[in-house]
Amino acid sequence: MNDTTFLIRDTVGSYHAVFIAAPTDTIWYDQVAGPIDDLYEHKWVMSQRKALDDMEKKSPGVASTEYFNRRDWVRVVRWKGVTYLYKPSDFINHFRVQQFPRLIITEEVDGPLAHVVVDYPKAITDSLPGWSYPCVSLMSHALDPQHDTLHVRLSVLDRTTQLTLWEFEEASGDTRYELMVPRQNARLLPVVVNYTPERKWIEFKFEPVGPELLKR
Repeated sequence: MNDTTFLIRDTVGSYHAVFIAAPTDTIWYDQVAGPIDDLYEHKWVMSQRKALDDMEKKSPGVASTEYFNRRDWVRVVRWKGVTYLYKPSDFINHFRVQQFPRLIITEEVDGPLAHVVVDYPKAITDSLPGWSYPCVSLMSHALDPQHDTLHVRLSVLDRTTQLTLWEFEEASGDTRYELMVPRQNARLLPVVVNYTPERKWIEFKFEPVGPELLKR
C-alpha cells in the first residue's frame, strides 16, 4: 500500500477509505472497467426496441454489421483537474453505456434504457471533434410524444484516451452531462476507490462536469 494516496481514511468504528489505488491494484480496474454484459439482447432492451419499432421509431438505412460495431463506455470523474476512474461505494452509482451505430443503451438505476438513433448522426462543427445523434427512447416518447427526438452529443476532449463529454438532452429542456472513456482505454487512467468492508457509504464529491469542459 506504499503507492496508495488516501483522500479520506477513517479507522474509528467502521473502516472507510477513499484512495487513489496503486497501478498494480488491478482488482479495482476489473470491477470498474471489466467486461460488460451484452445489453443488445437483454430482454428489457429487446422489448423497448420492439415497442419503438411498432411506433415506427426506426433508424435510417441498413446496418448489417450493427452488432459487431459495439463500443463500451465507462464513466470517469475529475478531481483537482485530473481525470480518474471511480469505483463507487454503491455500484448502482456507476454509469456505463453500450454504443452501436443505430442504438445507444444506457445503464440507468432502473435498468438499461434503449435510445434508437432515428436519423443520421451529424458532425459537431466546433473546435472539438464530435457527433450528435438524434434519438428516441420510450422515456422521451412518454414524456412528450410530439417532440420525442432528443439529441445525444459526444465531444472528444482527449485524443489519446478518447475522453469524451456526453450530453444527453432531456424532455424538460435540461442537459445531463457525463464524462466517459471507452472501456478499452480505461487502464490509461488512475482509479479512485471508495472502500468500506461492511456497508455502503456516501459517495465522494468530485468536480462537476458540464459545458465548461468543451472550451467552445
